[in-house]
Amino acid sequence: MFGAPIAAFALPYALHHIFLATSRADEAPVTRLFLRIWKWLLSGATMYWILERLENWNGLNPDRIPLVQMIRTYLARGVLGCTIAVLGMFWWYSPPSIVVQQEPKQEGERGGKTRVVVIGFANAYGSSYLLFLLVPFTLVFATAQPTGQVVLALGLIAITCYVEVVDSEGDADGLVEAFTSAAVTSSASQLQVAYQKPTFAVPAFLSILSLLLFYTTGHQATMPSIQWKSAFIGFPTLTYPFAPVLVILNTFGPIAIAALATPLFALWNIDPPKPNAPTSQDGSTSGSRSPSSLVLSRTLKLTLGTTLYHSALTFGTAFGAAALRRHLMVWKVFAPRFMLGGASLLIVDVALVLGVGVGVSRVVWKVEKTFGAGRFHHEYM
Repeated sequence: MFGAPIAAFALPYALHHIFLATSRADEAPVTRLFLRIWKWLLSGATMYWILERLENWNGLNPDRIPLVQMIRTYLARGVLGCTIAVLGMFWWYSPPSIVVQQEPKQEGERGGKTRVVVIGFANAYGSSYLLFLLVPFTLVFATAQPTGQVVLALGLIAITCYVEVVDSEGDADGLVEAFTSAAVTSSASQLQVAYQKPTFAVPAFLSILSLLLFYTTGHQATMPSIQWKSAFIGFPTLTYPFAPVLVILNTFGPIAIAALATPLFALWNIDPPKPNAPTSQDGSTSGSRSPSSLVLSRTLKLTLGTTLYHSALTFGTAFGAAALRRHLMVWKVFAPRFMLGGASLLIVDVALVLGVGVGVSRVVWKVEKTFGAGRFHHEYM
């Protein structure tokens, strides 16, 4: 019970001061305000279950039970409503997680262009999409039970850790390739670190993690394991259409979160377009692909890999259910697993469309609008 409040306070701290600090995106006012609101929403989601435990406590005065029920109900409604209306709209209209600082001219320098330092430039794509990922994560976190909230927090930490691992591995491979090409050309001035192509290890990791989160949050591939209690979060009675939506978020939310994290690996530490970089006639940066096309290409490859992995799982469960259709436990084990595979594939496809169509497209639009053109000489950090 008390592990969920600890996770609600520790998770924003870890994202703010550890993962976003590597690219200095944590210094942006947008990031600080967003994570501050997010921390209180997570705390409200955990307080809901504490109030439920208090409501069932034998030492509580029976006359106080209606008051606790009312506070618990409106607290859940406030968390869910603020997640969509406040946190979602704040991310939609907020700029990228960068800080623009103007430096004074050095002594003896006359004329010239103004020098501007852009902090958080190197991860403008990834930091903005990570904030987008936190919005649906909060909805799933609010519908999960206390042990499930701890598991979801650990799952998000695992995703961010693996993002850093993949990025570090890509940097190492890129440096080896760059130094090799520079040695061949015998010119260190031609040293350029290229972005490594995404591999199938990322979709495989996210797909396995999605199933791990599904089972460790208390779900199974059976109908009796559905946590019907989630239908009454924020509502004292069964209320349509909110009850089915809450049950779907509780059941398939962990799978959807892992799928929504797929584009994060494609956007992490990708440099935005530089305003003063020379461009060719088609509008792309000369000598390399434009950052937007690179982001979309990497995102497409990773999303197709995730869909392919879940499609293979669904095909395997369908083949197993068909081959064992005369088995005694077909309707106890094999058929429910096939239904879970089909539903998971549908949820993954919807989550990927939402992540690419809303998250990635909005992030690319923000970054291009911010760095599409400029009049100053920039130093990027």
